[in-house]
Amino acid sequence: MKNITCYTPTLPEVANRSAYVRAQIEKALSAGAHLKPLPPAPLRLTVSMPPALAFQLEAIAKAQGVAPGQVVGMLLAGLGGGSPTVPKRGDAEADAAGLRREQQQLFRALVPHLEGGRIVLAEAGTGTGKSRVLAKTARHLLTRRPGVPVIITAPAIHNLVHLLQEWTELARGEDPSVRPLRTATVLGRGQFIDREALGAFLRTTEGKEFLQVAHWLTEGCRPGLTADTARLAEHLPGVSGLVADLKVLAPQLPADRFALAPDDQGEAAAPYMALRDAAQDASVIFCTHAMVAMHAILQRRASSRDDADEAREAQSGILPAAQAYLVDEAHQLEDNIASTASRGLSFVALKAVLGIASQTRGLGDVAAEVLQTLARTMDTLEQLPDDLDHSNKRHQALWNKAASRLSDLHDHLSSLDAAIDRLKLQVDPYVRRQVRRAGAILRAGLAPSTMNTTRVSFSPIRRWPTLEVGPKSVRHILEHLWSSVDTAALVSGTLFLPTDAGYSAGYMAFKLAIPKDRLAETPPIQPGWITSPKLMLPAAGLGPNLVPPSGRDMTEASMKLWLAPVAKVVQRAAQSAYGGTLVLMSGYDRARVLGEVMGDWPGLIVQSSSTPLEQCRDSFIALARAGERPVWIATGSAWTGLDLRDTMIPDDRAHEDRLLSDLVLPNIPFGALQTSTHRARTVAFGAHFEFMQAAFLLRQGLGRLMRRPGLVRRRIWMLDGRLLVTPPAPSARQSLRVLLPYKQRETFQLGT
Repeated sequence: MKNITCYTPTLPEVANRSAYVRAQIEKALSAGAHLKPLPPAPLRLTVSMPPALAFQLEAIAKAQGVAPGQVVGMLLAGLGGGSPTVPKRGDAEADAAGLRREQQQLFRALVPHLEGGRIVLAEAGTGTGKSRVLAKTARHLLTRRPGVPVIITAPAIHNLVHLLQEWTELARGEDPSVRPLRTATVLGRGQFIDREALGAFLRTTEGKEFLQVAHWLTEGCRPGLTADTARLAEHLPGVSGLVADLKVLAPQLPADRFALAPDDQGEAAAPYMALRDAAQDASVIFCTHAMVAMHAILQRRASSRDDADEAREAQSGILPAAQAYLVDEAHQLEDNIASTASRGLSFVALKAVLGIASQTRGLGDVAAEVLQTLARTMDTLEQLPDDLDHSNKRHQALWNKAASRLSDLHDHLSSLDAAIDRLKLQVDPYVRRQVRRAGAILRAGLAPSTMNTTRVSFSPIRRWPTLEVGPKSVRHILEHLWSSVDTAALVSGTLFLPTDAGYSAGYMAFKLAIPKDRLAETPPIQPGWITSPKLMLPAAGLGPNLVPPSGRDMTEASMKLWLAPVAKVVQRAAQSAYGGTLVLMSGYDRARVLGEVMGDWPGLIVQSSSTPLEQCRDSFIALARAGERPVWIATGSAWTGLDLRDTMIPDDRAHEDRLLSDLVLPNIPFGALQTSTHRARTVAFGAHFEFMQAAFLLRQGLGRLMRRPGLVRRRIWMLDGRLLVTPPAPSARQSLRVLLPYKQRETFQLGT
């Protein structure tokens, strides 16, 4: 944001004068208002302007030979003869009509804070119907300020599809004589594949295992390989080339490594750009968290550098200037911004790029040398442990060797780039761009930095390495985001944590960098039926057998020793379950080992990093509807983004829903979140942040079981032996508070 001292006519009594002036300026510019002289004694007011708006005002000021702040007053005077009109107020009570009781409660709690320019944290439990409330809230805000869009954002395609369906349902009930609001849906670059990169990989890969991918690429990357992308295509008929479809088509391929990079342009980015362009004249924009993140990153970069070219790019904008952000699944926003701000270099994708370069006339020898260096680098990286610990001398020695290899690779890539310049070769622009991008990521990953962290991750099965460089903090991005918008609602089924004094949103407010003077919290809405399942706890004598290994004690043998009694509990739960059983694990290795211990248990589904969540979910549903009682060992996003209700059974017959009846939690999910920002917080502020994050994720996991009222015969099996220790360890205290609302309890023995 850029502060401009404005000279304005008399303003009406409004709660937020800066927000009012911004809105009126946008209205004046869009209406083509004429400049009129300022009154003799104008008001003086400092207003923070988005970079795009500031750029427009500065351009007009330069042409008129006056200060930008004077242009503000002249536009306001031209808009209404010196006395702008107060925005029309929507009738909140009338807008609440048609909502259920709990939805009305949430809507009425949000509206006053939004009208007052606050950033609102609102927790509403599963089954409340948050998506419908967000749709109603958007309509209410647009009634007050028509012409200034509202942005509704969610983490992923699955969430967006649900929001779009709710919006469509709501629109069907509107007065047909009223002109419908124009909507647009925008996905982040990371949702689309880089077709050039994927094609380059396929051209240099031997074997027939990727023939289906090649055919899909040739046919235009049509959507619909998952239920979510099929539903998305109904709302966006022209969408194609989605990463989610590639994951289903080739689960052995690291699909995310072929996503569009932030700087990718040209034909590869055409599907993304088409959606982005369509959003510029929409009243309501649906987009992913990643899209909001890139928008905020770009605008902050433009305002901090004060660069004319950057300001012009911000003026066109990824997203148009909005009056409000309505954030669904807001607990994931910071994590998604951190992921968006991170950069990854897939060495197998780089290998494909270098393969093309080696076939370029006059460049073959240089590219071949880089390929040899890359091969040596990958061999060295594959020796790194997954849980690299720099305090471990052996680990540090391995990393030092890897860093030396990475440095050599960077130097060879620089030589390749210089050779292209020196020989003036006609090289594929994509190859040149990727060579430079790889060099930049290597440079950032190897340079000492107080701002970034560097790690190496590996793909499953083939153990293909990727270098990841991520920020230690995204507070500056979040602070800019909140300063650029008049108001925002951050809504989720879980935003608060229990404390001795009651529920508090302090942890999430800190994580999301919400300014204290704008923070508002609504009372949590948690219907009693959410905590109605029976909590199954192991008898005291079982505690030592159910304490998971951790740290350096975590080996294949120790995991099997711990998971052997866990498997017995899972089998007992599944045998007596009313329906299916979901087991939430805090890592793919643990899920794999538990699956091995379970053996050939009927209806067993074991999620891995090579198996998309949607594919496991669809298999689970298919087995359940075929009359089986499936067991799904899940991890990752299953903790936060899974809704296993039987949609074929209406709410008034919810008692017949057997899709998921039992939830098993083998351990408190310590260490499950591995974003660069969370790791940096834990290092900077201590283990207390990990304890809070684990308790928060535990609340999220518990919420997977009860997705609507009326469900019967539901059980939660909480197995972590650390919860049975008296007095409880500091690490377990916060999680014990999370379990307090579950009043129906029963203990069990392994042999009964």
